[in-house]
Amino acid sequence: MMDGLNEEFERTTLPDRGSAAAPQEAFQGMIADLKASMTRDFICVDAQRNPVAINLDRLGVTALQQVVSFYSRFPARIVEFLKAARDIARENGWRTIDTELTRNIGEELGTESPKPHYDHLVSGTVDAMGFNVEAPSWGESLSTKRFLDGMQQITQDSARPYRALGGIYAAECSAVKELLIVKALLNKISQSQGGTDLSETSELGHFLASHIEEWEVGHEDKLVSAASDHVTSEETRAQFAEGFIAVLGIMDEWWSGVYSEVEACS
Repeated sequence: MMDGLNEEFERTTLPDRGSAAAPQEAFQGMIADLKASMTRDFICVDAQRNPVAINLDRLGVTALQQVVSFYSRFPARIVEFLKAARDIARENGWRTIDTELTRNIGEELGTESPKPHYDHLVSGTVDAMGFNVEAPSWGESLSTKRFLDGMQQITQDSARPYRALGGIYAAECSAVKELLIVKALLNKISQSQGGTDLSETSELGHFLASHIEEWEVGHEDKLVSAASDHVTSEETRAQFAEGFIAVLGIMDEWWSGVYSEVEACS
């Protein structure tokens, strides 16, 4: 799988910012280029190309619920990936990144909410949708396992610390667009069950709104600000970009794989 990611990195060309640009200017330019690449070169967060998003009308309610269950396994482990990236930040003396990832981890575990974010997802789905994402009956997803294994490998890559940093940034940068796709999926389930979209005042509705409008925006912005203090050379920018693109590559494979898995069962 990783050979494929190396090929993905080679195919995804970013503008050459050159070594003469000031470090901050070059870093911010790279971030802009990566964001543009995310929407141009990858399907996972594009609602017009994501295979689940464009086939909501073809999938039955049970298949859509299964997608939600498979998706939930990512937020179930996000703290693990954040901690792995934070460990690398600490090993390298990146204090601002350490501080931001610690703050992010705290939010995920409930410093700004009544309980951990993942617990809100689980209980909110039960209350609003009537199904449990953790139920063993949803079965295993090989595509999800491969994705989570890839996330673990990238965020624990202490030999290439800037790659790990770029990888965890990709998870934060893509989160709002990904959650908008998940929201559309949940609205489709809600419409099938009761004829209306998911209530914004429900626990699950509040969970989604808080992430889309506030928490994930803050995670991305604050991590960019912290990373700009440390990603200051051409070499470190290249490694950061490689990690970013690697994560989006395995996200593409994940969403395509999950669609194939649930389509076969629907």
